[in-house]
Amino acid sequence: AGTINLVWQAMGVFAKIFGLSPQHAFHVFRIIIIPLLVFVFYFSVSFFIKNRAERITALFLALFGSGLGAWLYPFLKIESWSISGKFSAPLDLSVPEFSPFWSSLYSPHFILSWICLAASVVLLIKTFEDSSLKKAVLAGTIGFFYFHFHPYYAPFLATFALGLFIYSWAQKRELKRPLLALIVYLVLCAPPILYHAALIFYDYSLTARAVQNQTWSPPLLMSLIGVGMFLPFAVIGAFEKSPWDFRRKALIFWAILHPIFMYLPLSVQRRFSEGWILPLAILSAAGFSRFYGFAGRFIVLTPASKKIFFAAVFFIFFGYSNYSILLLKIRQALQGSPRPYIEESFMQAVRLG
Repeated sequence: AGTINLVWQAMGVFAKIFGLSPQHAFHVFRIIIIPLLVFVFYFSVSFFIKNRAERITALFLALFGSGLGAWLYPFLKIESWSISGKFSAPLDLSVPEFSPFWSSLYSPHFILSWICLAASVVLLIKTFEDSSLKKAVLAGTIGFFYFHFHPYYAPFLATFALGLFIYSWAQKRELKRPLLALIVYLVLCAPPILYHAALIFYDYSLTARAVQNQTWSPPLLMSLIGVGMFLPFAVIGAFEKSPWDFRRKALIFWAILHPIFMYLPLSVQRRFSEGWILPLAILSAAGFSRFYGFAGRFIVLTPASKKIFFAAVFFIFFGYSNYSILLLKIRQALQGSPRPYIEESFMQAVRLG
């Protein structure tokens, strides 16, 4: 049994045209679409932030930031697997899709998911901000493509769209155009969801695969450690003096919706960690500005020392987990391990099986 997946099919056509092996095509395609991820992230950041310095800060945090997992993991004294069978490790150490940085090094599937998610959120906000049917059509078109290869985010984005619709209706006291925009978006997104539902319902092998697709979120403490300093900086940024307009409230709603979905009684909880860093990074950029202002009372910061100060703060509080895992993978590769992402004990078990 199989499914129609234009992403992997396009990769196969790409490999055939250029005479590449599947492995080479996989990584070449991954590298090619990374600039698109950076562009969409910058577009998303610019949608919420007007200040250029804060934009760059937010973009840098979103692309390279991580939590405190590498700092705290040695002191947690926990087993790799909890009694419940759920993986128990900090989010930034155990979930590749949680981080854009690791997604970019891991799979083009995750990169495209990040791109579609960020674009969908921005377009949905713009749709209900302007009550625009054209933007609803564009958001729905992206949703159609997104859900055909990564349907897990359909309930998340449907809930997000519904929340924006309710707020827009309550704020503007206008029902017709926002409701029509919501219907247009949901109708355009529906076909791939119905397609996947039909496959699962009628194909036993795909039903079994769906049942086995259990990606549970780690315990809440592990998620909080994985988010790390993003959370306090985002809270500071959320309560800065800027006006709480429609975009700002939508951004906060976006940031709050991720952890809610991560702990709903769904077997794919962990997948909803993907995307969480982006709204937190956008909010944290304003928190950084406040932090700079506070630090300036005690430390004289020249333009050059500001960059050094930012680099030090970033490495200590935001970058250490990514840096540590990257060094670990490089060391494994230099030691000749052909599978730096797969433990040898697992491969032995597969062979014995």
